[in-house]
Amino acid sequence: MHILGFGLEATPNGDGPVERLVAATLKARSANTLWQAWRVVRAMGDDTGEVASRLAACDVSDAEAVDPAFSVDAVVHIAAASAGVYKQHVMEALVHLPYLDEVYQRVYRSLFKGQGICASDISYPEATDAVRAIREQGGVPVLAHPGQMDSWSVIPDLVAAGLKGIEAFHPDHDAESEARALRAAREHGLIVTGGSDYHGRFGAPECVGLRCVGPAEAGAGLQELFEREPVLR
Repeated sequence: MHILGFGLEATPNGDGPVERLVAATLKARSANTLWQAWRVVRAMGDDTGEVASRLAACDVSDAEAVDPAFSVDAVVHIAAASAGVYKQHVMEALVHLPYLDEVYQRVYRSLFKGQGICASDISYPEATDAVRAIREQGGVPVLAHPGQMDSWSVIPDLVAAGLKGIEAFHPDHDAESEARALRAAREHGLIVTGGSDYHGRFGAPECVGLRCVGPAEAGAGLQELFEREPVLR
């Protein structure tokens, strides 16, 4: 599940509870991603003339779409503007196609899903620890798109840890998920948020502003939250 943190302020030394949690996670995830990129380089082989056959042997379809000049350095260059390195950077360097392209999706699934050569992930922090860290650093923790990840059952534990909101309005939420999130907000006294989940070329939503929330939808608790927590003003 994903936890959003609103109203956070960076600490002077970058050693706040959220910053420490994020730094360790980004370091581990970047290292794992660079290993995945290296795996692709090995699969392609040293001879660029063997790219198609090498990838075909690894059950990667659409091998002709793969850039024969792919390298770990290319991935690092693309990720330079980001806080870390992730598999979307590998895919950008590998196929130079947008996230929703059918070829992109087939190559992605072949590499990163199931028995793919890049099917590896890291251990992430517990969601309750993320909620506590956000609260400790003065932020407002919100459960992101519970309908997308079926994270409804953990809401009581998150509330006990300090959860303050729930994302009801999201591109992947249908009417049923929105209604369920609104019910959870009423039951647990949570504010309601919304988001576009826009990741530019690296995601499905086309732009920022696809999902917005007005004051009435956010709930009466929103104004109380602003009054209680000056950092949000």
